[in-house]
Amino acid sequence: MLDIWKRLSAISGVSLCLLGMLVLIGWLLHAMCLIQVLPGLAPMQLNTTLGFLAIGASLAFFQSPLPAVVLTAGLLMALLIGILMLSIQNARAAQKAQQRLVAILENTSDLVGIADAEGRILYHNQALRKFLGRGLEEDVSYRRMGETHTSASLQHVLKEALPTAIREGIWSGESTFLNAQGQEVPISQVIIAHKNDQGDVEHFSTLARDISKAKQAEAALQESKARFRSAIEAMHEGVILYNQDAEVLIFNHQAEEILGITADQLRRVSPRDSNWRLLHEDGSEFAPEEYPNRTALREGVGQQNIIIGVHKPDGTLTWISVNAAPMFRPGEAQPYAAVVTFSDITERRWFEDQVAEQITQINDSQVQLELQTARLLHANLLLEQANTRLEALATTDGLTGLNNHRAFQDRITEEFQRGRRYNTPLALLLLDVDHFKAYNDAFGHPAGDAALQSVASILHSIARATDFVARYGGEEFAILLTGADTAGALEVAERIRQTIASQDWELRPITVSIGVSVLHAATESASALIEEADANLYTSKREGRNRITYSDAPPASDVF
Repeated sequence: MLDIWKRLSAISGVSLCLLGMLVLIGWLLHAMCLIQVLPGLAPMQLNTTLGFLAIGASLAFFQSPLPAVVLTAGLLMALLIGILMLSIQNARAAQKAQQRLVAILENTSDLVGIADAEGRILYHNQALRKFLGRGLEEDVSYRRMGETHTSASLQHVLKEALPTAIREGIWSGESTFLNAQGQEVPISQVIIAHKNDQGDVEHFSTLARDISKAKQAEAALQESKARFRSAIEAMHEGVILYNQDAEVLIFNHQAEEILGITADQLRRVSPRDSNWRLLHEDGSEFAPEEYPNRTALREGVGQQNIIIGVHKPDGTLTWISVNAAPMFRPGEAQPYAAVVTFSDITERRWFEDQVAEQITQINDSQVQLELQTARLLHANLLLEQANTRLEALATTDGLTGLNNHRAFQDRITEEFQRGRRYNTPLALLLLDVDHFKAYNDAFGHPAGDAALQSVASILHSIARATDFVARYGGEEFAILLTGADTAGALEVAERIRQTIASQDWELRPITVSIGVSVLHAATESASALIEEADANLYTSKREGRNRITYSDAPPASDVF
C-alpha cells in the first residue's frame, strides 16, 4: 500500500510539473502574441504557473524516481523564462509610450529639440527642421546647438539660459533663432536640463515658439500710442477725455493753457463752486446736467459748437467753443467715454462784438452778411477739426476708482528715486484676490466686479493719505507705502489680510494673498522692487493663499 502511495505521489508531482510547464509555455506564447491558447490557460498569471511548478517539484523531489537535480533545473528554467517575458512586456510598453511621445512631438507646431551635454544635436522635430530648412530625413547628429543662434544670442544662452537650467532644472525666456533664410527670428523658449541620479547633466531639451508677429504687433502698438500722444499734445485745441462717470482721463497741455487749471485741479472742482462757473452766452449758469460732456454721455449724441463762458477763480472770463463726441464700443448702445475738444474764442468774440457794433452803427447789411458767412466758414472749419480728434489714455481705473496700472508705474518710479535720493524707507504690497476666477465663474462677472469694488474700498480705507493705492490689473492691487519700513509694511499687510478675510461677504468668503518688498541697498530699480513683491505674492499663493510672504532682507537700520 505504501509503494502504491509513493508511486501516485511521484506521478502527481511529475504531472503537476508538466502542467505548470504547459501553462507557462501557453502564457509565454500568449504574451508574445504568437498563438491563442485555451481560454482557461491564457489569462493565468505567472505566480499561478510557478505555484504548479513548486508543488510538482516538491512531490517529485521526494517521491519520483527521476533525479531531483533535473526537476530543480526545470523549475529554475521556468522561473527565468517567466521573468524574461515580464521584461519583454515592460520593454514593449515603454516602446509604445515612446512612440506616442514622438508622434506628439512630430505633429506639434512648436519647435522641439534635444542636445547632449556637449551641445551635439540628438533630435529635431519636423517643425524645427522646417524652420531651420533641414530635410525631414537629414542626419542632424553632426550639428551643434550653437548653429541655430547668432553669436549674441548664443552668448545669452551659454551665460544665462544653460547655467540657469543646470542650476534650477529649467529656464524660460526670450531668445532668437536663425531661420532657413539666415534671418534672426525672436522666439519664446524653454530649456530643461535632464540629469542622472548622480546629478550630472545627460542632455538638454528645448521647446520654442516663433513670436515675431507678436513682437511686430507690440512695436506697432507702441508706435501708435506715441503718435497718438504726439498728436494730442500738438493740437491747438484743448482736449479732455471723460469716462462714463464723467471723470477726467486725459487732459492735454493746451487745455491747461486755455482753462488756466491742471487736470488734478479740475477733478477737484465741484459744480457748486462759486469761484468756478460755466456761463451761457446770455450770462446764465450751466446746470451740471447741461454740460456738453454729460449730455453726450447721457444721450449718446454729439454736441457741436457749444459756446461757454468760463468764469475762473482769478475773476477772468474766457469764452470757448466746445464740441463733445460720445465713444461707443462695438455692439454697445451706451457710450463708455466722451471726448471734448474746445478752442479759446475770447478774442474772436471781442472782434465779433466790435464788428456787430459797427454793423449796427452803419446798418450795412452787406457787411453783416459777410460776417455771418465768415462765422459759418469758421464753424465748418471747427467741425472738420472736431472729426479728427483722437481718444486719450486713462489714468484712473473705471471699475474701482483707484489709480490704474500706468499711474502706478509712474508713481513707483518717482518714489523709488526719492527714496534713493533722500534715504527714506519705501515698501510695496502686491495683493491678489484668491480664487477670483472661480468666484466669477460661480457668481458671474457683475458679482466679481462688486467684489473688486469692495476690496478696493477696504484698501482705500486702510491706506494712509500718503500711501498710493492702485488696481494693478485684473484682481491684483498694489499699495506703495512711503516712509514704511519692514515692520510697518508687514503690519499694514496683516491688517488688510485680516480685514478682508473677516468681512461679512454676501456670496462666499473672500481672502487675499500678499507679497511684500522693501527698498534696501541691493534694490537696483523700481522694477526690481515690483519683481520681489510679485515673487513673494506667488509664494503666498503657492503655499496655500490667504497669507503674507516677505523674503529676508537687511534690517531697516541697514537700508542705506
